[in-house]
Parts: sequence; structure tokens; C-alpha cells
Amino acid sequence: MMSFPRIRHVGVPVTVVALLVAGSLRAAPPPCSGADLPPAVAYLLQAEASLTRSPVWPGCSLLKRPMLFFLEADRQAWLVGGARPPVGYRIVCQDPVIVAVRKDVVADFSTTWDKDYKLKGLECFAFRFAEGENVRSAFATCVHEYFHSFQSTTFVHEEFNQGYEVEDADNQALAAMEQRALARAVTAKTADDRARFARVFVAVRALRNRRWGEAVSKTENCEERLEGTADYVEQMLVGRPDVLGDSGDAGVATMTPRLMEMPLLESMAMKRLYATGSAQGYLLDLAGVVGWKEGVVSGKSLFELMAAGYPVAEDDRQSIIEGAKTELFGYEACVGEYRDTLAQTKLDRDRALAAYDAQPGYEIRIGATSGYTSASSTGSQYRLPDRETFYTRIALFKAEGDGYRLELKDLQMIKGTGVRFRVSSSATVLLDGKLAGWNSATRKFLTITIKGPGLSFEAKRAGTWTIEGRVARIDWEK
Repeated sequence: MMSFPRIRHVGVPVTVVALLVAGSLRAAPPPCSGADLPPAVAYLLQAEASLTRSPVWPGCSLLKRPMLFFLEADRQAWLVGGARPPVGYRIVCQDPVIVAVRKDVVADFSTTWDKDYKLKGLECFAFRFAEGENVRSAFATCVHEYFHSFQSTTFVHEEFNQGYEVEDADNQALAAMEQRALARAVTAKTADDRARFARVFVAVRALRNRRWGEAVSKTENCEERLEGTADYVEQMLVGRPDVLGDSGDAGVATMTPRLMEMPLLESMAMKRLYATGSAQGYLLDLAGVVGWKEGVVSGKSLFELMAAGYPVAEDDRQSIIEGAKTELFGYEACVGEYRDTLAQTKLDRDRALAAYDAQPGYEIRIGATSGYTSASSTGSQYRLPDRETFYTRIALFKAEGDGYRLELKDLQMIKGTGVRFRVSSSATVLLDGKLAGWNSATRKFLTITIKGPGLSFEAKRAGTWTIEGRVARIDWEK
């Protein structure tokens, strides 16, 4: 006969047991589906669930590493993903991922996003939702910028924005024809119409590449491959009904009006290529082109893949283009309008540059840096040689990285690989903490600070400060 040790019973009041049980239940965070979450976090969880069910891009998940949202209006930081949140963050829910919040905190960076944000040793993709910002629109931007982070670790590297210096009315009119053809293709009701208009795009792009060569093709291929695919992922994911709750094909609905816009000179090198890139990706999907995304990752251009997916015989190109000139819009009238617009743009640009040069004070030129920038422009923008853009009025420009921080308010600015702007001679310059004048000289420094009307610049890195005439130049040591 087996014997068991005697168990000593310790009396515990029933009420105490009940409290212990209730406390343990409260200690377990609920599933995220039932938690009270801000819209931005809910959109993120819905988007990730949608990606799990049906990927938009091979290997792309929004939560491969934690995502940190700063909600400026509520002074809250929300951490989504990761194994354990840092001290100060309270877990709100934990299924399918851990979601935690910290109150009374704002972003400690001035840009919209930071792909390598360090949160107490935890590396995150951080995104700032500004006060008063449309959350749906901001979340779409978050998806777009996150995909750039994904590109940086997966895509074959390509120099960003090769430069674009073609100013030609025919080039702009043909670019408008490309966009109209893509708009008709993505909204076509039948596969035959879709293929017909896609081939119009291929024929026109081939003509432009042959006529202007790398002066247009290098920039367009680069921007469509990087910005176009980011726009494609943004539209194809955020436009799904199970992400933001939109009905129908919201991605195509967003894409189409942008394609119908007549491209301005300043949009030829970048802005228009977001929509042309995403439209090509969408059409490659519809054509069933296998492996096109892997091809883009390995370095192929979207146009190269489109030309293979919607082939056009060289002998047929001209007849296709001639037919499209009347079917899509009045081509000759369009060329005439662009000639007038270009002439006026050149006149306005020359006058604006002359006014810029005539300002009193000094032009400060800061050498190329890497980091993040954000800008709010309230004036005209003009393309200049050497891959520069002239902003006639910047409401606010911020840049930081590489040991520097720059902020401009209500100034004019010319931005290329570096940045230049004019300031009053009343601005103060400190080199290694000592006041420096505006006399012609070249001086080395380890730290530099410049403060003046509309200007705040600080850098903790070695360089030289050179003044020649009315130009002050900052060059960084290698």
C-alpha cells in the first residue's frame, strides 16, 4: 500500500485568493484585436496582417524590427514589435505582437522618420506623426519611407537622382503622353485595352530614350526603380480594404489623377516618376510577368521589364506614337504650350537668381553631407545645372546627420549634393567656440556654430571655413 506524505494546510482567506487570481488576470495584456489603440498603430497592425496573408513585395514586412511611432498631438510614443519594451513603456497588448506605450514624450529628432533610431539600445524604425496631420496620409508616407529602408538592405545599390538637365518642349509633351497612356492602361476595362495603352507607353519611352539618351534615361530609370517601387508598395498596400478600410482599388484611384497631371519642368526629374513607376509595377502584375520584382532588386529598370512584358516591334513604334498624339490629347498644341511655359520659366528663373545674388551679406556653402532632410517650400522651385534646385522661399528646412544640424526659416536656398543660402553679415560664427569675423581667410575647426536671422547651424566635425569675397565655404575633412 502506497503512502503519501502528509500535506500541511495553511489557511488563506477566500477573499485574498480571489484578489490574487484577479490580479494575475489583469497582469496578462489582452490580444491587440480588442485593445484600445490609436489609429496609426491600428493601421500598422492591419497592414502587417494583410502582408502576412498576401505579400506586396518579396521579403518585405513592416515589423522585421520594431516600429516606433511618436504621436506629437498626444505626447505619446508607441512601440510595436520586439521581445521586451524598455523601461518606461507599458505593454498594452501582445498578440500578434507586443504593443507598448510611453506617455509624456515627443520625438527627439526633427525629421519625419529615422530608419536607425536607437531606443535604449533597441534599434527601431521611428516615424513622427506631427500635430494636426492627417493620420491616414501620414501612415501612407510611413509605408513609403519604410520601403526605402528595406531597399537599402536588399536592392543592388544605385546612385540616387543622377541629375536631369534637359529643357525641351517635345520632351515634356512626350512625357505627358507617357503618363496619359499609363492612366488609360491602369484603368482599362479589358486586357486588350490595357495592353494597347501599355504599349503606347513603351513606344513613347523608347523614343525619348533614343532621342535624349542618358540625359533622361539614367534619372528616370533610377527614380522609378527607387521612388516608383516605394510608391507602388505604398499604393498597393495602403489601398487594400483590409488596411484602412477603403473600398475598391484605392491604390489605382490614387495613382490615376497624378498620371493625368501635365508634368512641369521641375517635376520631370523626380515628382512625376513616383506615379509612372508605381503604374508600371501595377501593369507588370496584371501582365503576370514572373519575377519582375526580383529583377528590380537585382538592378533592372522598370522600363526594361515593361518593354519585355508589353513588347513593341521597332517598326511599329512610330505609327503607335502618331496615333496616340490625337487619341490621348492634342499633341501639337501641347508642345506649343510647353514652349511658351519654358520660355517664361527661364525668364523667371534668371530674374530670381539675379535677385538672390543681389542680396546683401554672404552666401554660405556647406559641403555634401549624409543624413535626413525635411523641407517646406512656399515659393517657386527651379532646376539648375550641376544637379541643383533653387528654392525661392523655404518656410522651414531641417537637416541633420554626420555630426551636424542645420535649420533654415523663411530663406532662399540652393540644394544639390550640398546646400547654399544667403545670410546677413550680422550672423555670428564660432569656430571651436571662438568668434570668427567675415574677413577673407581659411581656418580649420573641430566645431562650428553659425547663428543668424532664419539660420541655426551646429557641427561637431573637422573641416575648414574659407571666405572668398562674399562667399563663405565649409568643407569637411575626409
